[in-house]
Amino acid sequence: MPVLSGASTWALGRTIARHLHQGGTLENLDLTQAKSTYDAEIEEGKKVVQEMAQEKLSTKSPSEEAMDKIKKLAEMKDAGILTEEEFKQLKEKLMAQI
Repeated sequence: MPVLSGASTWALGRTIARHLHQGGTLENLDLTQAKSTYDAEIEEGKKVVQEMAQEKLSTKSPSEEAMDKIKKLAEMKDAGILTEEEFKQLKEKLMAQI
């Protein structure tokens, strides 16, 4: 649902902006033509919103990245790959980055 809401907002904004840039006003907006433009723009809007959502998911703060690394180190310690001492040293280095 958020994708559709975002896409709809995108499409409506682009439709109205295009009309206004062509010298139109809200009083002389042709709703039939606007609907046609909106339908074309909503597909583009879906793509834009999905890309934005994907970027947001892949963008982590430095503290989030450090916490993810600490979790992976803990898994390595639990699996016997790291000793308790190695884990503590690496964890301290990561905590200093936060």
